[in-house]
Amino acid sequence: MPFKTYIADKPEQIFKDVDTSRRYVSAYYTAFDNVDADGDIGRKGMTLKSIAENGPKSASPRIKHLLNHDITQPLSRLTDMGEDNFGAFYAGEVGTHNLGTDYLKMVDSGLITEHSYMLQPKRTNKIAAGNELLEVKVWEVSSLTAWGANPLTPFIHVSKSLSKEDRIKYLNNKIKAVEKFCRNSDATDETIQSLLICIKQMQELYNDLMSSTPAAEKAPEPPKQSGYSGLLASINTSKSLFN
Repeated sequence: MPFKTYIADKPEQIFKDVDTSRRYVSAYYTAFDNVDADGDIGRKGMTLKSIAENGPKSASPRIKHLLNHDITQPLSRLTDMGEDNFGAFYAGEVGTHNLGTDYLKMVDSGLITEHSYMLQPKRTNKIAAGNELLEVKVWEVSSLTAWGANPLTPFIHVSKSLSKEDRIKYLNNKIKAVEKFCRNSDATDETIQSLLICIKQMQELYNDLMSSTPAAEKAPEPPKQSGYSGLLASINTSKSLFN
């Protein structure tokens, strides 16, 4: 059965707890009993067998915490996973490597508010409202900047859940937030470069939405950007490009 990726699709599905001084994070990565953009409905209990077999407290801990579903970008060592009445969650100790430090800076700045996971459905049930997920195998949980690393893992807040007007406003605010972080953060050049690519992607989607929106309905445009391709190609010390 093919893998699928689900993304928390409500603003409140964000971090349950963050302690950057202890490098500790805990977050929901999915919610129960709501129909997602693919017509699937997660049910309480669906992750428990997988967590028992491969979670952080199992005899064979294999579930990872990644950035944007990228297996080359591990973020934390998972210390706990479980479920409550709202959804499935994880907790982890963020690594002391550069990416881990940059990740905490992005959390502090409010850039990371979306979470996701890669799963393999094991038991499902077709009902009128959609496809119930009764048991799934969890392969990894991810914190997201704006887009999943895989193009088949869309950013649901932007692509499916919101109206066109709300998507335009959301992208406008997100672009400004990422730009502010890039200008003011002491994050590593590698992280800044990846965020510049993120800005470019969001700007392209924003332009597409604006071009298909009647003038009377258009929201104010974000600050003009120019030369993204040249900007990205010429990065040596990324932060200096904003000076």
